[in-house]
Amino acid sequence: MRLRTFSLGVLALVIPLLAVTARADILGSADTYAVLATGTVTNPTTNAATIVNGDMGAVSCTGFTVGCTFGPGMVSGATNLSNPPYTTALADSNKAYLALKNTPDTGGFTCLGLGLGCLNNVAPGVYDSTLSSTLLHGALVLDAGSNTDPIWIFQMAFGFTTDPNSSVSVIGAGAAAAGVYFEVGSQATLGDNSTLIGNVLAGTKVAFDPGAEITCGRAFTDTPAGTDVTFAGNNPASTVGVINKVSDTCTQSSSGFNGGVIVTPPGGGPGIVAAPEPGTFVLLLAGLLAIGLLMYRKPSGAKCGVVNSTPAAA
Repeated sequence: MRLRTFSLGVLALVIPLLAVTARADILGSADTYAVLATGTVTNPTTNAATIVNGDMGAVSCTGFTVGCTFGPGMVSGATNLSNPPYTTALADSNKAYLALKNTPDTGGFTCLGLGLGCLNNVAPGVYDSTLSSTLLHGALVLDAGSNTDPIWIFQMAFGFTTDPNSSVSVIGAGAAAAGVYFEVGSQATLGDNSTLIGNVLAGTKVAFDPGAEITCGRAFTDTPAGTDVTFAGNNPASTVGVINKVSDTCTQSSSGFNGGVIVTPPGGGPGIVAAPEPGTFVLLLAGLLAIGLLMYRKPSGAKCGVVNSTPAAA
């Protein structure tokens, strides 16, 4: 009876863990947002047919056709301004920003893409830069190799700038399910006609120069110091050129960290770790049941239904 109770107790503890760690969503309610600003989202009122595929949230906005001061920008999802859904999403985004920031890194870098000393053909992992301004030069390739659930986190203590016509792409077995995150301490500036895959979470501001696009990901500002997401449009001086775009409607921008969960890493503070594989829980369950059997097995020589007792003294 006690063994049965013990086994049921173990199952009651382990099964919920399996369900929770199968897909822990770090962005929470912010997952549906393509653009989320602590302050204002701005788009020029001319020559700026910016496209936001997903929800957009801010205190206020200008330059979009719906919900903002009128302009040519388009938002495919909801536009939430200083309302409860916005407040909740911003809080969840801030938590994600801190979790990304405090995740223990696996290596450092000084620049990304092409150029002497730049990090490129990058395997999944957590990488950090302490420079005042971290640059992306040319084409950055993220190589998942045989990893089918790859995750990249780039931590930048201060600013992040992409050169004109630079790009980020993912190759390898897990390209369609990749999680790519740029955690930026201050401002992220996306240069002219640069094309990124990944979620940009910046401490203060995300600025899109003419033609810059996040084709698969998000643009968020976080922390109390965070302010605006700004778009420059096609080209402020011309009616031709590539438009600004942010799209979260793609597989690679999934915020699930492929089963990652928020934990407390060494040193304190929230962080991210990969969730144990299901096999880990199977081994854990087997071990706990084995311990239970040892604890509750009957003493050797005891017979069912017989209770040892000492005769009372006459």
